[in-house]
Amino acid sequence: MNNGTYEIGYKILSADRQTIIFDPPDNGWRYRFYNLPANSSVNTAYYRPLSSTSQHVYLVTNGTGANSVENTQVVQNNFWDIDLHPYGDYNLMVFSRDTRNNADTVFIPIRTSRRDLVPPQQPTLKSITKISPDSIQINWGRVNDADLKGYRLFISNEGRNFQLFEDENSLTQNMTEKKYRLSKDSIYYFKIVAVDTATPANQSLETDTYGIRLSDSQKRILIVDGFNRFGGSGSWSRASHDFLIYHAEILTNQFESSHQSAIANDEISLSNYDGVIWFTGDESTVNETFSGAEQTRIANYLNSGGKLFVSGSEIGWDLVGSGTASPSDIQFYTNYLKARYVSDASGVFNISGVPPIFQTNFTFNYGSTSVGSPYNEDFPDVIDTVGGSFPILRYTSNATAGIAYSGRFGTGIQQGGVAYIAFPFETIPLRQPRNRLLNSMLTYFDLITKINGDELAENKFNYILNQNYPNPFNPSTVISWQLPTRSYVKLKIYDILGKELLVLFEGELNEGNHKIDFNVSDKSSNIASGVYFYKLEVNGSILTRKMLLMK
Repeated sequence: MNNGTYEIGYKILSADRQTIIFDPPDNGWRYRFYNLPANSSVNTAYYRPLSSTSQHVYLVTNGTGANSVENTQVVQNNFWDIDLHPYGDYNLMVFSRDTRNNADTVFIPIRTSRRDLVPPQQPTLKSITKISPDSIQINWGRVNDADLKGYRLFISNEGRNFQLFEDENSLTQNMTEKKYRLSKDSIYYFKIVAVDTATPANQSLETDTYGIRLSDSQKRILIVDGFNRFGGSGSWSRASHDFLIYHAEILTNQFESSHQSAIANDEISLSNYDGVIWFTGDESTVNETFSGAEQTRIANYLNSGGKLFVSGSEIGWDLVGSGTASPSDIQFYTNYLKARYVSDASGVFNISGVPPIFQTNFTFNYGSTSVGSPYNEDFPDVIDTVGGSFPILRYTSNATAGIAYSGRFGTGIQQGGVAYIAFPFETIPLRQPRNRLLNSMLTYFDLITKINGDELAENKFNYILNQNYPNPFNPSTVISWQLPTRSYVKLKIYDILGKELLVLFEGELNEGNHKIDFNVSDKSSNIASGVYFYKLEVNGSILTRKMLLMK
C-alpha cells in the first residue's frame, strides 16, 4: 500500500558501464521484502543510524542474495572484495523495484585502491635562495618512503593563507630542488608536504614555513632557522612552525632563508650574505643550539667581517651552563657571541632598552601566550657582556637580556658585528617592538639606513597601497589601501609597457581602510598571464605596485 521498495540490489560495472565486473548472487538482487528478515538480522539489512519507518537506508552489500534472505530471513555481513579486481575506476550500479513494478537505477562512479592510511615521513625544507635577479631555487630533503609519489608546494604572500603552487605530478619522488621566476619586491612564503601513491593520497606533516623577497637592494640577508625542538619538555609542541615569518615580515631588504643543516653541511655559504639572522627558539642541549660545524661556519663568517643577529633562550645554557659543554663550546660563546653566561632562568618576561641603541622607554613583554606569544618561554638565559660587548636590553630585574658588539673577531682583520638576545625573538607578541628591535640591529650593522620601528604608528598619517593578495593570482585578487583623510581616489591597472587597461575605481572615499576585488574573468577575457601594475592616484600622490597573473 505504501508503494515502497520491494526489491533492491547492486552490481559493479566498468568505468564506461559496458562490462559487468562483479555480479552478486541472484542477478544482483540482495533483498526481496516478501518475507522480512528476522529481528536479529533487521539491522544488518538496514543502516540503523539513518533508517526509520519513513526513511529506509539499506546495506546493499550485506546478505547472500535475495532468494537466500527470503528463505532463511537471515542477513549476513558481506562486502564487495575489491582485492579480487584491479584497483581503479568503476561504476556502482544500484537498482530498486516496488510492488507495482516501478523501477529505477543509479550509477555512482567509484575508485578502488589498496588500503593505505600511513602518510609519508615529514620532509625538511632546506633553503630558498636567490640565483638571479628574478629567480629563486627551493631545496628540500628527499623522503625515502617506498610508496612516495612526490611533493606538494604551497605558496602565500602573507604566511597565513596558502595555495597549492605545484603538485606531485611535477615535483616527483626523486626531486629535491626546483627553480622559479618571481616578481621583485614581494614576499613569498613556501612550505612543502610529501604525498604517497595511495588513492586518495596520504599527505605528510608540513615543513616549517620559509620565505624570500627579491629586490635590487645591494644588501643580502639570510634568515637561518635553528629551531628543531618540539614536544617533550620543549615549549613548542608542533612538528612545524612559521617563526621565520616573525622576522621576515619586518624586513624591507631582500632576504633568503635556510634550515641550519644547510649551513652545517656547507650547502649554503654565509660569506654570500651581508647579514645573517639566526633564531634558535628554545632549542637546547638535545638538538644543540649550535653544533660544532655550525660554530665553525659562524666563526669564519664573523672573522671575515660578517654581521650576525641571533636569538634564543637556551644558547648560554647549552654552550656553557649545562655541564656537558665542551671547551670549544665555551670559547665560541665567549669569543664569537661575545657573551658571558650568568644563569639559566631569568624569571622575568618584561624587557627595557639600554642606551645608546635604545631608549629606556622602549619596553615590551615576551614569552607568554596570555599576551599573544606563540608559546610560553620558561627558561630565558641571563647573560652579561665580555670582550668589548655592551648591553642593549635588560630584564626589568636589571639583569642583561641582550648584548651587541662591533669589531674584529678571532684572527680576522675586518670589522664584523654580533647582536645576541637571550630570549626567543618570535615570542615578542607585538609587531611594533619586533620591528623596532630588528631594524635597530640592522641599522647598527649598516645594513639599512632608516629605523622603521615607529612605522606602524606613523601609517595612519600616510597614504598606503598594500601588496595585492594573493599574488601571483588567478583569476582574482584583492587590492587594498589606506587613506588618512576623505580623498578623491583613482585606482587603475596598467600593462608592463605602461598602457592603461582598466579603471577599477574612481570616486571619493572616507578615511580608513578600503579594498576592491579584481577579477580578470569579470573585466576582460583578453588579459593574459604576465606582470601588471596597479596605481593609486590620490590628492597628487601616486603609489604603484606590481602583481602577477598566472593562468
